[in-house]
Amino acid sequence: MARRREDRFASADEAGQALGNLVTSDTLPPVSITPVSASRVQEAAPALAAPGKVPTSAKTVAVLPLVNLGPADDEYLAQTLTEDLVDLLSVVPELRVRPRGQTAKMDDAARDVRELGRTLNVDVVVDGSIRRIGDAVRIAVRLVTVEDGFQLWARRFERSPAKVLTVADEAAGAIARALATEHAAQPRQGTTDSVAQELYLRGRFLMHRGWFESTRHAVGMLREAWQRAPSDPRIGGTYALSLARIMPAEDNGGETTREARAVADKVLAMSPTQAEARVALGLIHLGASESAAAATEFGRALAVSPNAVEALDAVGRLLAEAGRPEVGIETLRRALAIDPELSQARHTIGRIYGLFADIESFEEAMGPFPEHPGDLVPYLMTRARVLLWSRDPERAKALLPRLSDLALSPYARASIDGLFEVASTLTLSPALRPKIDAMLSLDAPFAPRRLCFHAQLRVEIKLATGDVEGAMKDLHGADAHGLVDLVWLDRCPLFDGLRDRAEFVAVRAKTAARAQRVLQAIDDAHVRFS
Repeated sequence: MARRREDRFASADEAGQALGNLVTSDTLPPVSITPVSASRVQEAAPALAAPGKVPTSAKTVAVLPLVNLGPADDEYLAQTLTEDLVDLLSVVPELRVRPRGQTAKMDDAARDVRELGRTLNVDVVVDGSIRRIGDAVRIAVRLVTVEDGFQLWARRFERSPAKVLTVADEAAGAIARALATEHAAQPRQGTTDSVAQELYLRGRFLMHRGWFESTRHAVGMLREAWQRAPSDPRIGGTYALSLARIMPAEDNGGETTREARAVADKVLAMSPTQAEARVALGLIHLGASESAAAATEFGRALAVSPNAVEALDAVGRLLAEAGRPEVGIETLRRALAIDPELSQARHTIGRIYGLFADIESFEEAMGPFPEHPGDLVPYLMTRARVLLWSRDPERAKALLPRLSDLALSPYARASIDGLFEVASTLTLSPALRPKIDAMLSLDAPFAPRRLCFHAQLRVEIKLATGDVEGAMKDLHGADAHGLVDLVWLDRCPLFDGLRDRAEFVAVRAKTAARAQRVLQAIDDAHVRFS
């Protein structure tokens, strides 16, 4: 990956095409990457378009966030409708739609839509507002040209909460016709149960906010919605996805996994092209360390929904682990362009730069401390790992005062404090050792991928504190739980001087074979990134 912007991939499409040009031999060579400044994601992200060649006459469109004119509790309605409009217009063949990441902050009710359109370099802008009035929701949408401010189309809708999403369908079709293009999407059939629809909208909003506890709250709402409307594939697909997202942290004997799979299978039997159910199946496979099968499911999801952000995020992570870090970063940037709240993608990009000792790019990718408590733990975990890799106790000590003021749960507090204690002292005290063993147990009833992650952290802690034999034992634990992170093996500085050891060579060979199967599955799925 070149340092100069002009030498990088011009778009994520070029990155996707580069998949076929990268190494696909059975024995993968050590991974390399050229450090690059991690410029702001929204600047680097390409404009999104439907699969296939975009006509030269394609019009560029920006959908500004619908302004919520009602109480703050109704913000989920405005955001959900905005997301739906972007998704629906993105599959219209002759439109190029700016991703939500480029417009998310343009939500001022007093905004100048033409000026924002010029800033975004688009031909037309979709603008609107939403207000709940009693038992009805009133939505106003208009289409304005940037050049002369001409209003091409406008309409006011009034719907019950159960039929709010039909507005996005109707508006997208009308906008496509106003721009003289063919509307590819078909109207969606959903439940008429107003309670189920309200629960679905609220649950979907929470699930996409980007932190784990929000998804846990969403599961309850979506479960009730699904129970009320068991023939609505949209609700079922979102419910299955929410279950698959919390699955790695559940220790209920696989109950969550079984429920997620059952719901996803039922949804796909009703609607084979339901993307969220496909993503759910992919996450189930990923949690079980069946990474190649996961890649296949993610590819199927992207084939029917190119902007399926969860699939893009997962594929980006797999690419970055399995030996194609450059393409992985481009894919993760694509996901962030669609959903800037996807903090996990930022952390993965930061982790990649950390592995390649590009600290400047790491800092740019990670950004400042996140505002929401739920995003703090993975953010701090990534920072602690990079500090361990670099064996830089002074930088770790400099962060300690910040940690004491953070609002963390007791378990999160113990985990983060333990990691930073090791990073700031490069020792594993007798008092801390049993706590680390308990927190990062390899015998806990968690999904294999999480146990693999536990093993990787144990390896890093032991290598940073000089316990090479203990680290090699835990490396075998990572291998036993399906390690595919070839980049970690090849680039983590803690392995320097150890890569000729027989234990390491054996684990790397098996990891390389698994990584090759993942890359082959991605190639076979013909995943496109634009």
